[in-house]
Amino acid sequence: MEQITILRGPDRVRKRPAVVFGSADGMGAQNAVSMLLNLFAIEAQLGYCKHISVTQDGDCFEISGQGRGIYLGDKKRWHDIFCEIYCGPMTLPEDQRNLSPLEDPHHHALFVEGETEHLELCSVQYVSRYMQVVSVIDHKQTTLRFEKGYSVGEERVTTEAPDGTTFRFALDPEVFSCTEVPASYFRDALDTLANQVPGLICEYRNIHD
Repeated sequence: MEQITILRGPDRVRKRPAVVFGSADGMGAQNAVSMLLNLFAIEAQLGYCKHISVTQDGDCFEISGQGRGIYLGDKKRWHDIFCEIYCGPMTLPEDQRNLSPLEDPHHHALFVEGETEHLELCSVQYVSRYMQVVSVIDHKQTTLRFEKGYSVGEERVTTEAPDGTTFRFALDPEVFSCTEVPASYFRDALDTLANQVPGLICEYRNIHD
């Protein structure tokens, strides 16, 4: 009888990427990138994000959305978002729920306070060679750094930068056989989104163009 191996931590996704992303090749890499882009797309459709930008340098990506930053709270909060896999949305503790918009301007945000569909965030973080997450809320910036699925740093500072979230990351070639995503994917996705959401500004830049 073969012994059953229980995967833990990042290996839950890194050793079975096709389960989450559909494949372990270039299409799986594209699906991983699209998960992060879709978070900003939904925020834009809800009227909270007015500017989405993507910068590509080979297999290194920066995806940024101005509007609402990811509420990261303390270490347990961001660890639950980026280092744990849940099958459904995560809800806040009882004492942080049911706040009115006047009491909490971030209430009911898609990935700020309230519920967070963070299976995508955790999964993409797990399969990234590195990931830096920068979230700004009310002039307070939180920067998280991960390498190969594990946290390697956290920093909180005051800033004048506008509210929003930026992901800087590179997918891991140890997970995907191809980690580059065609520029045409981003151009088509952003063009479609700009046409769907009036007033939304979408920008794409390829370092090698």
